[in-house]
Amino acid sequence: MTLFYSGDKNGRHINRVGFLVSELLLPHVKHFEPVSDRICYMHIADKSGDLILNCVYAPTETGPNDEKEVFYEELERTYDKFPNHCSKILLGDFNAQVGNETMYKPTVGGESAHDIRNGNE
Repeated sequence: MTLFYSGDKNGRHINRVGFLVSELLLPHVKHFEPVSDRICYMHIADKSGDLILNCVYAPTETGPNDEKEVFYEELERTYDKFPNHCSKILLGDFNAQVGNETMYKPTVGGESAHDIRNGNE
């Protein structure tokens, strides 16, 4: 296995996102880029086409608004920089809280740890 990961500009690994890639898949990895400590992507290519995997770790809903704005602007730029003929997959942790509201009952039943959802869903 090979680990590809990101950190911040000071070399610290606070939020860290990344990919753990098996040796069998490694020859198909064409590019890896750590965009920030919260966003990275990997370009995988083979005979069936190009696959772009975006891995993210979103700020919490209660985090500073400027941090959230920067994150989502960066994510949008990263996602949109690839042509539409590429298959794009967005992976990661968006710090969403799913509540006990009626609309979520078919999915989570009455087992949510939160009474109401937050804005990260």
